Amino acid sequence: TVVSFDLSALISIFLNSDSIFRMPNTHLRLILFTISIVLLVSIPLITIKKSPNNILSDNKILLIIFMFFASYLASKNIYNIMALLLLLLSVFYYIFIFKDSLEKYEIFFLSSYMFIFLYPFFQSLLIPADFSEVDNYLRFLFAVPVYLMMRNISISKTTILYSVNIISIFIGIAALYYLIFFNDFRLKGFTSTSAIFANISLLFFFISFFTLKDFYLAHKKHIYIPILGTIFTFAAWSSTESRGSLIAVLFILIFILINKELRNKYIISNIKFTIISLFLFSSVFYYSGSMARINNAYTSTHNYIYDNSSHYWKHKSSIVPRLNLWHASINMINDHMILGVGLNNYTKSLDSQIKTGKVQPIRNDRSNYTAGMNHAHNQYLDIFAKTGIIGFLTLIYFIGMNYYHFYRNIKNNEDNTPGFMGALVLVSYASYMMYHTILSHQQSILFLTFTLAILAGLSYSKSIERN
Repeated sequence: TVVSFDLSALISIFLNSDSIFRMPNTHLRLILFTISIVLLVSIPLITIKKSPNNILSDNKILLIIFMFFASYLASKNIYNIMALLLLLLSVFYYIFIFKDSLEKYEIFFLSSYMFIFLYPFFQSLLIPADFSEVDNYLRFLFAVPVYLMMRNISISKTTILYSVNIISIFIGIAALYYLIFFNDFRLKGFTSTSAIFANISLLFFFISFFTLKDFYLAHKKHIYIPILGTIFTFAAWSSTESRGSLIAVLFILIFILINKELRNKYIISNIKFTIISLFLFSSVFYYSGSMARINNAYTSTHNYIYDNSSHYWKHKSSIVPRLNLWHASINMINDHMILGVGLNNYTKSLDSQIKTGKVQPIRNDRSNYTAGMNHAHNQYLDIFAKTGIIGFLTLIYFIGMNYYHFYRNIKNNEDNTPGFMGALVLVSYASYMMYHTILSHQQSILFLTFTLAILAGLSYSKSIERN
């Protein structure tokens, strides 16, 4: 039998199909998928006589990383191009150059990325899911070669302090640009939601503010740079009128204050500085839209819960729809504790609960009671409801192993600026997850995974400098 090869038909399928990928939702596909992962992990075992490592240089890689962060909130596509370049370089490094043996805690660290990436694919064998639903989980896999490349790059404290504060200034300038030329209500720029803009802006505010002391001791002459970075990022955050991100402030303060070494190194023990800072930030916050939204949310929610007042989804700044989503998610967890409802079935399950009276409608519209909501607006509840207790534990394991990785690196070298910044990223995003579903937003998960991988790699490199 002669089988013809029609290239035009293949091109037509590629162009006209929503997705050319298939989930490993059959036993054969799952076996092939597992074999491919094993082969992928085994690549460093292959000996290549001549490693073309002259193509890569620390300066090129660090420049790409700087452009990735500087353009993240300031452009629509540049950060994606930089992320792709960084991924390609790291894959090249992984295939041709990487031959190192990893420390035990690094193996646990990387396994956390692999587990949270793999589980949704294995779950699809039992509960069907579209590739579009697991697409964002691929970012955990992409972060692995990025880490392996970054752990062998050395960066000076001067470079990283100047870089992050210049990026903070870029964020403030970008926010001002959007306010002037786009007149955004609740600023979001080119991101899909203002929560993403707020989360990243507030994170860089933390980084700029808590490295003020370090910057001052090393470069007193240019202390205006982190001061501008701190002011610009806080102003950018305030323009988003964000409420939920404020929870990160509490957890960041607890994280630093309970650690004596971090407290002594990064907290400025000066009464005048503390009073001025509190006055300025409190004033900006009080007159920002965030304060007004908090007041509106309190009034609407209080009247709804205690006074039995009617509620409509159009109530300004109300959090009642979010409370209903959390209630529905808890019901899903109770009914499907082990495997969850599946990545594809959140909206369907929510609609069923509304129609049976278990939860109130998200929107008072018979044709669309769910308002199209396909996630819980809480990452912990969302992953538990969709993937069950196993998926939830992969997220907890991921957070725990990242924390331990930064903790070990800081412990090995107390002057570990990338390690401290990485810990700030982790604590901030673990807090954001209480009100924001990171895995439902490509921009959030890309930023989180790549930022953690980059800083984890640099912090490991810093931790072994003494040795």
